[in-house]
Amino acid sequence: MLQDPLREAPGRERAPKIHTTSLPLTLVVRAIEPLVPAAKVGSGRRQSLQALFDNRVKWRAIQHWLRGRRTMPDWARDKLKREHEARALEHAHIAALLTKEKAGD
Repeated sequence: MLQDPLREAPGRERAPKIHTTSLPLTLVVRAIEPLVPAAKVGSGRRQSLQALFDNRVKWRAIQHWLRGRRTMPDWARDKLKREHEARALEHAHIAALLTKEKAGD
């Protein structure tokens, strides 16, 4: 009887598959994701990320930060921090307006 060459040989186990394409969830990824979602792909994401850092860095440097190959400079960390603080203030303001509106019902 001929065996299908694509099937495993009897008594032989396959090695577990290792997924190498997924990025580690680094702090940089967690900080950037809410500001520029990964759903935005292609050159639009690239341009948005560079604009986030006022076009002061090259795309390759941002990729290295995202993958944890290089550390982000202090000025870039400060920029991310300011962006998150500004959004947090905006969200708190909206929540306060919604609370006022609910109380007025």
